[in-house]
Amino acid sequence: MKIIKVEVKHPIDFTKSPNKWYQFFRRWYIANTDGEIIIYTDVGVFHVTWKKGFGLDGRSGGIFVDPIFPNWGTDEEKIPVIVHDICFFFFVLSFQMSNEMLRSLMEFYGTAQWRCNAVYFGVSTPIAYNEFGCKNAKEMTNKSLCNMTWDVK
Repeated sequence: MKIIKVEVKHPIDFTKSPNKWYQFFRRWYIANTDGEIIIYTDVGVFHVTWKKGFGLDGRSGGIFVDPIFPNWGTDEEKIPVIVHDICFFFFVLSFQMSNEMLRSLMEFYGTAQWRCNAVYFGVSTPIAYNEFGCKNAKEMTNKSLCNMTWDVK
């Protein structure tokens, strides 16, 4: 998948949940406002939206992955993570395409190729596959606060 253009329609405005000692490894960010990202690709246009209250972890993998891909860094680092987390609720993309979208967005924003590959292979494991889709009521509630559509080319 080749990314042609990305439009961010609203500022990316999330607040980190209170950082208690037990959240050192598990971080959580809550949207303060609605948001929308439009991604133009060689396979069509993707519309990614979320409502105030939507939550995400800012990048799976814990603190040990931070040197490879920062947790909740710049907007250019947040966009791939937001899109990938919303993809993982299984709206219109398969597990494999969701991971391709993540890698393509990282490449679009100039992330070093070795980092793109490391993250891609990390999210393509059987462990990650088991997290694909909604597994519980909390995830279903969170899914109701976001959406992804694909206008196929």
